[in-house]
Amino acid sequence: MKTVVLCDSSDFVSYQRFENSILNALDFYQIWYQSIDISYTLVDSVELDDVNLLIIAQEGTARKLGPSDWRLIFKQVSAGMGLVIFDGTLNTYQEALSPYTGITRFNIEKTGSFSIEDGWISDMAAQKTIQTNIPVLTSCPSDPDETWNVFLRNHKENPAGIWKKYGRGKICIISVSQGIWHKNCLGHTAGFDSIFWRSLILTAKKPFVFKAVPPFVTCRINDATGSGHFEQSPANQFRYVSILNESGFTPHVGLCINQVNQESTSHIREFYHQSKAEFSAHAFTQDFHEKDPSIYMGSDGKEFSFEQLNTHFEQIDSFFNHLNIKPAKIINAHRSQIGYNAISFFKQRQQTFSASFLKPGKIFSDPRGLLWEPKPFGIINFCIDYLDENQDIFNVVSNPGRITEKGADIDFLDTATSILSAVENGVFQIKRGIENLSFGCLMFHEKNCEKLAFSDFEMTIGMITNDIKKMPHIFKPYDYIVAYLKNRLDSKIVSMTHTNSHLSITLSGKSTIPQFFYCFLEDGTNIVQNFLEIPPFEKAIELTYKIAI
Repeated sequence: MKTVVLCDSSDFVSYQRFENSILNALDFYQIWYQSIDISYTLVDSVELDDVNLLIIAQEGTARKLGPSDWRLIFKQVSAGMGLVIFDGTLNTYQEALSPYTGITRFNIEKTGSFSIEDGWISDMAAQKTIQTNIPVLTSCPSDPDETWNVFLRNHKENPAGIWKKYGRGKICIISVSQGIWHKNCLGHTAGFDSIFWRSLILTAKKPFVFKAVPPFVTCRINDATGSGHFEQSPANQFRYVSILNESGFTPHVGLCINQVNQESTSHIREFYHQSKAEFSAHAFTQDFHEKDPSIYMGSDGKEFSFEQLNTHFEQIDSFFNHLNIKPAKIINAHRSQIGYNAISFFKQRQQTFSASFLKPGKIFSDPRGLLWEPKPFGIINFCIDYLDENQDIFNVVSNPGRITEKGADIDFLDTATSILSAVENGVFQIKRGIENLSFGCLMFHEKNCEKLAFSDFEMTIGMITNDIKKMPHIFKPYDYIVAYLKNRLDSKIVSMTHTNSHLSITLSGKSTIPQFFYCFLEDGTNIVQNFLEIPPFEKAIELTYKIAI
């Protein structure tokens, strides 16, 4: 019941690109796979036995397969195995494929845009059109017959992604160059990822199980004091939290602790004890006048001394003790500015999670703060990695906004000119996170609530949540999501078998909280998504589930 990936390590340049794109993605999705390196291993029936999915996605690798290899591969596909070919050089081995695909001609062209056809693959897409930064090579089949289903087209409407049934199995072809994964072209998390992983699910023999991030949805608010517009009356302080609660959100609220008035404290206390929101010390104040608003690192790029930080953290402790609540484990720092000196203070308080775009010791105006490549894809606004080299702080960000040295365009209300544009921005934020198998995060600054009247904000949030009802989603607080992702990273699938309707999976590592497998089944023409629970464990665990086909 495994996934097999063909590769060729002797082609060093191509293999490096393949490793940094396809294998990194499979590792992030936690798909259990094995590699067949054709530079020293033959493709034989033993290697393809009990395989649910075969992936050929290192550009040019398929050219080195002989007629006997293709006969074996398609014999396995006919028996039920799924085959995904992701290659922009299909035309170079069309003669080998044409007896099985019926495709004999290809259009070789560069394209700067793709459109995703309506269907199962596009159901999770945040956008139906993908624009690349530079053109990418495509090798589009020009004569697929009516048995093929088109799910992706290039700028000339030629089919760049097609699939069909083949015997009891399926074959899927994505005729796009690996160059699309390069940051200069498009890169990961920019719209093509869901096409890739959804094509794997569609094509694979079922059941198909992997340990990706569930479709969590949360909300993050920065620069909060409680006022947030809405007539400014004490009764309406933090009213936006109640609105978010009504739609299912449990928001993370980053407070400007020196500007929270007495009327607001009762609301904070109530939300906290009813588990309707979590709170952190974001900054001292919203504005930078005589005093630096930052708590954890100077806005001038200098580290605060340990003496200064001791005073700052005493203020934080006093603030939360007065409220009789505990701060979130998430460090939600003003402009993501966290000094190295502050880390020891966080550790003392068991605050070991963060939501930062910057490496420690840097400020937004310093371009070096943006020049780091966190896991899984080296993209700072889709980060699931340790913030610091000592692995003290686990950092999690999932936000499609543009990040530059001038600031972060991550607020769904910031550029909104109407309720509809706010809804569009908010839905995009959430969908883009979920389609990347990360999580959806609705993010805004409290001051931007002033853009909308009370009733309009309520309508906006209602329309956003109504739209995402069309896709699987699970509302959770930010703290929970980061803890889940940390535990997920600490555990891996070791083996998996499916016999007589019983699915057996062995994991190694550890997890202090329940996790979940994605389990995809096929009911006739419909693909059905389920979740299988993984209980907490230490070192290793063997699990058995009854899965009916």
